[in-house]
Amino acid sequence: MTMNDDSTASISLGELRFSWRDWDPRALGAEIEWTHPGLAVLPGGDIVVPDQTTRELVRLGPDGREVKRVALDATNAHGLTATADGQVWVADTGMHVKVEKGEVIKADTPGSVFSVGLDGQPGLSLRRPDHPGYVGGPYLPTSVAVADAGSGGSGDIWVADGYGMALVHRYDASGEYLLTLDGEEGGGRFDRAHCVFVDWRGAEPRLLVTDRSNHRIGVYDLEGTFIKLLGVGELRMPSAFAVAGDLLYVAELWSRLAVYDPDDRLIGYLGDGELAWEEEAWPNVQTEDGVVRRPVQPGRFNAPHGFDAGPDGTLYVAEWSLGGRIVELAPTTG
Repeated sequence: MTMNDDSTASISLGELRFSWRDWDPRALGAEIEWTHPGLAVLPGGDIVVPDQTTRELVRLGPDGREVKRVALDATNAHGLTATADGQVWVADTGMHVKVEKGEVIKADTPGSVFSVGLDGQPGLSLRRPDHPGYVGGPYLPTSVAVADAGSGGSGDIWVADGYGMALVHRYDASGEYLLTLDGEEGGGRFDRAHCVFVDWRGAEPRLLVTDRSNHRIGVYDLEGTFIKLLGVGELRMPSAFAVAGDLLYVAELWSRLAVYDPDDRLIGYLGDGELAWEEEAWPNVQTEDGVVRRPVQPGRFNAPHGFDAGPDGTLYVAEWSLGGRIVELAPTTG
């Protein structure tokens, strides 16, 4: 790793080389917000993130500069997914956390999943399924994936209830509920099914599910049939996905990105933040004055969370912490 100034670095993994740049995190909300953000890249290359303080969807250019804001009726837009038709799907956990004078303050509202246009116009909303898992259990959706018709898919919508009952639900393009996966049809019961993602790289598209607290990924076809487990013994805490070229990148909440080749072989890790997650009050810091934001270092991740790739292979990462963090990893040569 080579340091350039107080906000940039160069990182590499074999022949993969990236220029690291920390963006202004204020698009994610005030410094007192314990941001838990989604992030999505629009088809044209702009990026959208949620401002948790103002409850707005913030559109940023590829240079990190703010382009536009629209109202977003979400307490915590934990998962964002953009589709080719200009819609942004939102998984709102309903969980709100902030820190005032060192004290952690929590307030919850019902979770929801819906789409919104880039002009803020409301789109489709998905009801929570009538599933026996919700008898006395919470619904806290964390991620949405769409088998986008613009990519040749059916338009089906997949929802991960990662913080509720660890279930993954399938809907058709009109929002009708079709089925639920719980992991038992494959490698075993999910434990925090945090993120769902449609991987279009191979001959047949696949649904990927981060089975986070089991430290692995469940791989399914787009009908919901189990194919295999991925990353067993290789992943710490898989939380989100991005594809750039023919490589799969996995954001691990425990301070790094994992990189897989087209045959699902692990290439290695980027930006390893060592053992930060084992420290008290991680992803923040406990001091005599209470909980405060953890200092960050360019070239090392703290808690990668929202994740996507641009059309030119640039990776964008939004981290979970007080005040949040947005990192750009632009591919370089030489």
